[in-house]
Amino acid sequence: MARISLFSAVVGLATTVSMTVLAQDYSNYVDLPETDWSLAEGTGGELVETYCTACHSVAPIVQHPGFSREGWEAEIEKMRKRYGAYVEEADVDALSSYLTTNYGTATSPHWPANATDIATD
Repeated sequence: MARISLFSAVVGLATTVSMTVLAQDYSNYVDLPETDWSLAEGTGGELVETYCTACHSVAPIVQHPGFSREGWEAEIEKMRKRYGAYVEEADVDALSSYLTTNYGTATSPHWPANATDIATD
């Protein structure tokens, strides 16, 4: 008896969930244009590709408002210590130099070329 009740409850729940999903109005959804979140050219970009994109895309770097050199060094250290990111100690200086030069507080944000068009459409 308990098995039949459990089975009925599961079937009822599955039916309710599927009906809810099917009843949703998707007309308010918007197709966003593709953007090119690529890294700035320069010495050290390959280090970002090697180390940073092993865990996440370049979007958090490119979209970020920027850090000072000390901020980028702290961010790299946080990724290493808190999240277990593998970054060779010998590459930390070059990595933070690249990030500061290309994504520092004075140079950010680095939006894709079509970002202005996207924002005003």
